[in-house]
Amino acid sequence: MIFKILKVVRSMFVDLRYRLHYLQARNYSVLFNWDLSGVYANTDWLCKETLADCTILFVFAGRKDRMSASMVYLNQLLKQKSVDYIHIWNFSRNISDFNWVKSLNDPEKKIYVFSPVNFGKYTHYAYRLYKTAYSFYTKDCYRKINFIKSDDDMVFIETDKELFKQFVHQIKLINEPQSSHFLVSSNVVNNGVCAYYQQKEFKLIPHDIGDCYFPCDNDIPGFAMEAYWDGGEKSEKLHHYFLAKSKNFINMARVIDPVNIKIGTRVSINFIGFKQDSIKKFLKSRCQDDEKFLTAELSNQLNKHVQIFMPLVSSHLSYFTQSLQNDDDLIVKYFKWIDSWEMI
Repeated sequence: MIFKILKVVRSMFVDLRYRLHYLQARNYSVLFNWDLSGVYANTDWLCKETLADCTILFVFAGRKDRMSASMVYLNQLLKQKSVDYIHIWNFSRNISDFNWVKSLNDPEKKIYVFSPVNFGKYTHYAYRLYKTAYSFYTKDCYRKINFIKSDDDMVFIETDKELFKQFVHQIKLINEPQSSHFLVSSNVVNNGVCAYYQQKEFKLIPHDIGDCYFPCDNDIPGFAMEAYWDGGEKSEKLHHYFLAKSKNFINMARVIDPVNIKIGTRVSINFIGFKQDSIKKFLKSRCQDDEKFLTAELSNQLNKHVQIFMPLVSSHLSYFTQSLQNDDDLIVKYFKWIDSWEMI
């Protein structure tokens, strides 16, 4: 009994340490204003019964410098009808980014931006803002929706129509009785768990960029606060390798079968697909960390796997400590690369 109590306390401490380190590294102010997290306005958006079996991709935004790259791919996914709607949650941290994200609202293109009604001078990061966004999707009209959640710094997303259709199909399978997975991740460049499989299992990454071992901190598999989120040197090498060898990387990945990750593993949720049940379970929990709950905790509860859909490659720019250096240079390189990615 004492051992179990100590294990729970240790887990709580690790989670708190992670959250405080995150806030400190980003220089965020934790928001204690309940009013700000309560209501989001978009009079153009209506929840309709016709949403059944649609695909909604939502983004927690927004940083203009990197999200400008993401929008190239998101617009392409809309144009080719790989997704039906894009919802952008405006959690920008300065007025310039906030206004830019707000300007992305375009109902004719099925892009909807949700912004706090009582937005003042700045909107600061807080877990409760994320929970507000998730709670928006608990209405009955979203029961059959295929949800895709994307970070705002996805500087590459494979938009091949057939591959993306297969990715969405894996999301649809989640509610099938025989499904062994409950959440699907794309094959993400700069993601600790994905990097392990890219290098160790499928030889997509050479060892000279660094050893992409399976991240595990404080006995938590997949937890990459110290083990993988270093100063960004390894991730920078990984990005440069991907940019130089993208055609080979993507073509090799396309023929790899999906991988089911060991139950209970924490996986970074950079570009993931799931169903409404996961959102409802998260909101009923006391956990504030969506990544921890939606992967590790829910995996244990359901006794099911997070699946990495290896054929669909994406690239995630940086984690919090990595963003303190090298980001600007990499963003420029990804923008230069955008013009040629369609030919891959």
